Amino acid sequence: MQVNRPEFRVIFWNVWSECQLTGRIDALCNRLGRLIDEYQPDVFGLNEVVVNRTTGASAILAFLASQGYETHFTAQGPEVPGFVIGCALASRRTPSRIGEPVLGPDNGAARRGFDGYTIRAIDADIPVEGGEDVRVIVNHWAHLIPQNWWAHWQHARGLSRHLEANPGPSRVVIGGDFNELKSMPAIRSLSRSYNRATGTFRQPTWRWAGQRRRLLRANYDNVLWSRDGLNLHAFSVLPSMPSDHAPLLAHFRLPLLTRGKV
Repeated sequence: MQVNRPEFRVIFWNVWSECQLTGRIDALCNRLGRLIDEYQPDVFGLNEVVVNRTTGASAILAFLASQGYETHFTAQGPEVPGFVIGCALASRRTPSRIGEPVLGPDNGAARRGFDGYTIRAIDADIPVEGGEDVRVIVNHWAHLIPQNWWAHWQHARGLSRHLEANPGPSRVVIGGDFNELKSMPAIRSLSRSYNRATGTFRQPTWRWAGQRRRLLRANYDNVLWSRDGLNLHAFSVLPSMPSDHAPLLAHFRLPLLTRGKV
């Protein structure tokens, strides 16, 4: 007799702050709706979500809430006056634990005149059917433009230290915009402890301004997962529009638990 194993689907996507600040919210929400209809993800891990500093409102988070997801947002620095950007987690099930580990300073916000902000990840334990929680970490390191090199390495080191100090559940999925090319040191170091998937030259995770004809492309976005306890069933780099980054879909099949005798 065939036994259906529990499954877990997660989509990590940098939804691009510019996309939200230039009037493309409807297109972005429509795309999120199509992703939900087609893939039914248990969790979204999002980067560059824009939130109004005064009201706390976000069209993206409101849309996901309307689709049955519980959302959690962690603010980084303001992108423009009146708005902050940050990471968000949206889950079909209420997280049994959620935290915001500080990775390091937000130098980009400081250069724009907003001092004192930090870059934070989101670290949450998500209950799954009949088994141990799946720990989902939404990550976003500083971009490797010259004035952000030091901040980038602080963020990479901050995530590594957090993982070492907080082992948590054995099933771990880490994803987001790492802002490193696929063979650079920090992401390669994480790959020694976790399985990893990213894009290819033909299917990159980032294109300059989202334009397919431009040769400027890179694989900044990654999904990493535990070597034990999670079996990757499918991985896809999905079309990016209206963002400049592509959504990454990771579909896991979870091993069945061995139940002890009563």
